[in-house]
Amino acid sequence: MIHSAGSTATRVGLVLGQCTSAYDTTIIGMSAARDSDIQHKITRELAVDTADMLSVQFDESKIVVEVGFIGPGYALPSKEGENAAKMFATLESAYASLRAPPARE
Repeated sequence: MIHSAGSTATRVGLVLGQCTSAYDTTIIGMSAARDSDIQHKITRELAVDTADMLSVQFDESKIVVEVGFIGPGYALPSKEGENAAKMFATLESAYASLRAPPARE
Protein backbone atom coordinates (compact mmCIF):
# COMPACT_ATOMS: atom_id res chain seq x y z
CA MET A 1 0.00 0.00 0.00
CA ILE A 2 1.33 3.43 -0.90
CA HIS A 3 0.04 6.67 0.60
CA SER A 4 1.06 10.28 1.06
CA ALA A 5 2.85 10.89 4.35
CA GLY A 6 2.47 14.45 5.56
CA SER A 7 1.44 14.98 9.17
CA THR A 8 1.77 11.19 9.80
CA ALA A 9 -1.67 10.79 11.41
CA THR A 10 -3.02 8.67 8.54
CA ARG A 11 0.23 6.72 8.45
CA VAL A 12 0.05 5.92 12.16
CA GLY A 13 -3.53 4.70 11.78
CA LEU A 14 -2.57 2.45 8.89
CA VAL A 15 0.50 1.04 10.64
CA LEU A 16 -1.29 0.43 13.96
CA GLY A 17 -4.18 -1.17 12.08
CA GLN A 18 -1.68 -3.41 10.34
CA CYS A 19 -0.01 -4.29 13.65
CA THR A 20 -3.29 -5.18 15.38
CA SER A 21 -4.67 -7.18 12.46
CA ALA A 22 -1.38 -8.90 11.51
CA TYR A 23 -2.13 -7.99 7.89
CA ASP A 24 0.88 -9.06 5.83
CA THR A 25 1.72 -6.17 3.53
CA THR A 26 4.15 -3.29 3.22
CA ILE A 27 2.77 0.19 3.78
CA ILE A 28 4.94 2.83 2.13
CA GLY A 29 4.56 6.47 3.15
CA MET A 30 5.59 8.83 0.37
CA SER A 31 6.91 11.87 2.21
CA ALA A 32 5.49 15.13 0.94
CA ALA A 33 8.17 17.36 2.41
CA ARG A 34 10.36 15.85 5.16
CA ASP A 35 13.51 13.78 4.91
CA SER A 36 13.40 10.13 5.98
CA ASP A 37 14.88 10.54 9.47
CA ILE A 38 12.50 13.33 10.48
CA GLN A 39 9.44 11.59 8.98
CA HIS A 40 10.37 8.33 10.73
CA LYS A 41 10.89 10.08 14.08
CA ILE A 42 7.57 11.95 13.94
CA THR A 43 5.71 8.80 12.89
CA ARG A 44 7.34 6.72 15.62
CA GLU A 45 6.54 9.25 18.36
CA LEU A 46 2.87 9.49 17.41
CA ALA A 47 2.59 5.72 16.91
CA VAL A 48 4.11 4.94 20.32
CA ASP A 49 1.80 7.43 22.07
CA THR A 50 -1.27 6.17 20.22
CA ALA A 51 -0.39 2.50 20.76
CA ASP A 52 0.07 3.16 24.48
CA MET A 53 -3.26 4.97 24.67
CA LEU A 54 -5.03 2.08 22.88
CA SER A 55 -3.03 -0.66 24.66
CA VAL A 56 -1.93 -2.24 21.37
CA GLN A 57 1.44 -3.53 20.19
CA PHE A 58 3.44 -1.41 17.76
CA ASP A 59 6.16 -2.76 15.46
CA GLU A 60 8.55 0.04 14.50
CA SER A 61 9.84 -2.00 11.55
CA LYS A 62 6.49 -1.34 9.85
CA ILE A 63 7.44 2.33 9.31
CA VAL A 64 8.62 2.55 5.69
CA VAL A 65 9.21 6.04 4.30
CA GLU A 66 10.07 6.93 0.70
CA VAL A 67 11.63 10.36 0.17
CA GLY A 68 12.83 10.06 -3.42
CA PHE A 69 10.09 12.24 -4.84
CA ILE A 70 10.36 15.38 -2.69
CA GLY A 71 10.56 18.46 -4.89
CA PRO A 72 11.59 22.04 -4.16
CA GLY A 73 8.61 22.58 -1.84
CA TYR A 74 4.88 22.07 -1.61
CA ALA A 75 3.08 23.67 -4.59
CA LEU A 76 6.33 25.10 -5.98
CA PRO A 77 6.83 24.41 -9.69
CA SER A 78 9.77 22.36 -10.86
CA LYS A 79 10.96 21.22 -14.26
CA GLU A 80 10.19 17.61 -13.28
CA GLY A 81 6.67 18.55 -12.16
CA GLU A 82 6.02 20.45 -15.39
CA ASN A 83 7.22 17.46 -17.42
CA ALA A 84 5.00 15.10 -15.42
CA ALA A 85 1.97 17.37 -15.92
CA LYS A 86 2.61 17.56 -19.66
CA MET A 87 3.00 13.78 -19.86
CA PHE A 88 -0.22 13.26 -17.90
CA ALA A 89 -2.10 15.72 -20.11
CA THR A 90 -0.80 14.03 -23.25
CA LEU A 91 -1.39 10.44 -22.15
CA GLU A 92 -4.73 11.01 -20.43
CA SER A 93 -6.13 13.72 -22.73
CA ALA A 94 -6.47 16.00 -19.73
CA TYR A 95 -5.78 19.67 -19.24
CA ALA A 96 -3.44 20.62 -16.42
CA SER A 97 -2.50 24.19 -15.61
CA LEU A 98 1.27 24.57 -15.41
CA ARG A 99 1.04 28.02 -13.87
CA ALA A 100 1.69 28.50 -10.18
CA PRO A 101 -1.39 29.34 -8.13
CA PRO A 102 -1.77 32.97 -7.08
CA ALA A 103 -0.05 33.89 -3.84
CA ARG A 104 -2.26 33.97 -0.76
CA GLU A 105 -2.44 37.12 1.29
